[in-house]
Amino acid sequence: MTATPAVADLSAGGDPGAPVNTPVEWTAMAAARRTAPQAAASVAPAASRVAAAVADATYGACTQSSAACTYVIGPSGKPIPSAEWVEDVTNLYVLPNAQSQQNTVQTVFTPEGAYPATGIKVLPLTISAEQGKTILENTIETLEPGPQPGDIPITIFGYSQSAVISSLLQRDLTDPTMIGLLPGLNRDTTTFVTVGQEMSPDGGWFARYPGLNVPAAGEYFYGSTPENAFPTTNYTLEYDGFADSPRYPGNFLSSLNAALGIVLVHTQYASPEYFAKTYASFDPVMAALGPGLACQQGTTSCTRLPTTDADQAYYFIETPNLPLVAPLRAIPLIGNPLADLIQPFLKVIVDLGYADPAHGFPNATQPMANLPQPFSVFPRVNPKEVIQQLAAGIKQGIEDSIACLHDHACTHPPKGPGQQVTTTIAEIVRTLPARISAGASALYATVLATADFVNSALISLPTYDVALFVEGIKQAFSGEFIQGLVNAVFRPIAADIGLVTTISVFQILVWLEGLAGAITGCGPGAPTTGLCIYG
Repeated sequence: MTATPAVADLSAGGDPGAPVNTPVEWTAMAAARRTAPQAAASVAPAASRVAAAVADATYGACTQSSAACTYVIGPSGKPIPSAEWVEDVTNLYVLPNAQSQQNTVQTVFTPEGAYPATGIKVLPLTISAEQGKTILENTIETLEPGPQPGDIPITIFGYSQSAVISSLLQRDLTDPTMIGLLPGLNRDTTTFVTVGQEMSPDGGWFARYPGLNVPAAGEYFYGSTPENAFPTTNYTLEYDGFADSPRYPGNFLSSLNAALGIVLVHTQYASPEYFAKTYASFDPVMAALGPGLACQQGTTSCTRLPTTDADQAYYFIETPNLPLVAPLRAIPLIGNPLADLIQPFLKVIVDLGYADPAHGFPNATQPMANLPQPFSVFPRVNPKEVIQQLAAGIKQGIEDSIACLHDHACTHPPKGPGQQVTTTIAEIVRTLPARISAGASALYATVLATADFVNSALISLPTYDVALFVEGIKQAFSGEFIQGLVNAVFRPIAADIGLVTTISVFQILVWLEGLAGAITGCGPGAPTTGLCIYG
């Protein structure tokens, strides 16, 4: 196999770009639950809100007469995507990678549970993903039931959990023990398009910690997407903690930044408004076209990473600002100047958690994006390069902060629309007994989630640590004595830092969600009572 070169400069840095004013959602998946569900795949979407792609789409059920078929699956918390959401991801990602000029786009409804991120009493991710894979297989089987490969080009689009589903399907289709599964699918006419992929070989959360099993949360870390099972196009936003997890999680700031990125970045792939606003000054081409077309045409913020197979296209999209400084930016007047002051310096430290050219270290080695890259201990970078970048970061931060202080839009960012209370005080008082009961239920359910988090920390992580320690000892006795001992001692520590940091952020979000549900009666943390005080 021949390696495909990166088609963009793999260096990062420079102007950190315009401030991002993305609000912190209650949970990592809450943003995916705001739109109203539709009852069928054939519901016609609203007018396009993103740049038109070169191909056309018809929304409905795929049939034998379809010129090409695309199956679109929602992310965690979105089992029934809205027509508008389906249209957005189709224009942003599917049509730029279409196999035909005419495409039928069918929505596949899957459970998409991810307890506790998408709610307390929902399916855990592993069970949900397995059920989703079965549903997808059955859906495809109705189109391509025959023993011979079908002639209809098929594209499968997955986001977050549904990207995991697509990777599990690829794995099954190449498993010698599962010969006969979906014989209508073949490598010549089937492609996969994924975003926010937890199984991305270099960066996916499940690929960084392969084999980790957390029964209390119902989550198994599947490992990585197959190297070259089917043609695959994958898009990753920088600092998305599920798809761009640090390779060196012992770097606490890098792990914390990625955990916050699950909330602030991972939820944004399907939002044309996010790209239009966030990249307006950072990368106008990305802002105007969205990732699919912009990455194909070539633009400053998008890099095609090297792979071992030309059919594997892994696009890496820079994020203008660190999620780590987002809370600081929320402070009126002084937030953005202070964030701009420290961000370039902090970015160097955060990027040491990855230590590759895509993350700002041009003299380091860029891993093949379609080969598994599990987490490691110490980054391999030139200390002189790090010192030079830290010094440059201090200088850049001073310049950016001064520029922000002279920019009224920077020190006075526009405020998002506040929610309007549509229930009167009298109505709240009238339903007070029911609200107290619902609030107690919400808090009780949150305590159950906390118990599962504690269970994971006290049982699953130590078990994983022991396995890592034994693996290092075996390496030491197999001839790599020093490296084996280093891995035996430090890999468990690095894994714990990365995993506990992310779990802790999730725990805080679950508690906030539960508290909000108890007080307002709204959101995934609240029981279904009809007592929500917001319209």
